[in-house]
Amino acid sequence: MKVLKKLTIFCFCAVFAFNTAASAQDDIKVRLNGIAGDGSQIIDFGETAPIQIDNRTFVPIRAFGEAAGMTVGWDQENHTAFLKIAADEESQIPIEAYAAELFDTFSNRALGAPQSITVSLMLTNSKALVRFNYDVGDGNVEGFGKMVDMDAAAILVNGGSLMIPLRAVSDLLGMTVEWTQEDLTADISLPEFISAPQEFSVVTQWIPEGEYIGEDYTDGYYTGDVPPDYIPDGIHEIGEYLGSFKITRYCPCDICNGGWGPYTAWAGEIIPGQTIGVNPDEIPKLAWVYIDGWGWRRAEDTGGGIEDHHIDVAVENHYEATHGEVVYRDVWIAK
Repeated sequence: MKVLKKLTIFCFCAVFAFNTAASAQDDIKVRLNGIAGDGSQIIDFGETAPIQIDNRTFVPIRAFGEAAGMTVGWDQENHTAFLKIAADEESQIPIEAYAAELFDTFSNRALGAPQSITVSLMLTNSKALVRFNYDVGDGNVEGFGKMVDMDAAAILVNGGSLMIPLRAVSDLLGMTVEWTQEDLTADISLPEFISAPQEFSVVTQWIPEGEYIGEDYTDGYYTGDVPPDYIPDGIHEIGEYLGSFKITRYCPCDICNGGWGPYTAWAGEIIPGQTIGVNPDEIPKLAWVYIDGWGWRRAEDTGGGIEDHHIDVAVENHYEATHGEVVYRDVWIAK
């Protein structure tokens, strides 16, 4: 943004706790086969046993994730849990080497070094956000991912234990699940053949449901891909490559744009989807540029907060301007 650092705004969702008796379901076992190490292991769930609800097995997220070699986290403000798998092709932990193989099949749009795969699970919401995270340098992370519908949502039981649907979450990560009814055992394994995820797009951050619905949002997350429906008059092809630019967002409000309000420095009113703020020492004023994944934009604005190799993209409203991580994109000037 031109005059304001990025804000982060979150909404609160209601949390429902289910008091569910485990009873005979204490006998449910989950066996990991070659996931966190060689051989097989039965997960020790401690005092919180797996349960079954509507023929679906739920397990405590922390015990399951840590036993499988994942990092487990919890965002109290958003009531969202996440599982993270480090991607390391040289790791002795099978699931980390598996995550690196998934990156190899995922995309030819290499942003940087594969860092991790995360699955975000919001309480009582049957959608999960799966994201492949790249280290793009200077401490910045960018990801590709998508929202996936599960057949059950994460829940709280017995006053506070977070439980996740075992098969649904395993499927999200491409792992196989075999259930043996006779001894109530779920066997979790890495797949024999690794297939590439499909229909992923750039994902910046989780947008809680109900906050904003618009053409640039899909199933609760912001894709960051907002190409215009037009090609500028007189522009026929991409020209000189200018480099990788940091991309931020601003809107025509007084908070984002200071005393300028809805007006640009060089071209009248801000046009979301067209106007960008630039450093005129790098991009000439009123020049058209092509931003990878965003399409054609015009250099109509500038500001004291715009740094070298930095473009501020005009968006419709303050919510769009203040949600989403900083991303990095290749930029070309029009020929």
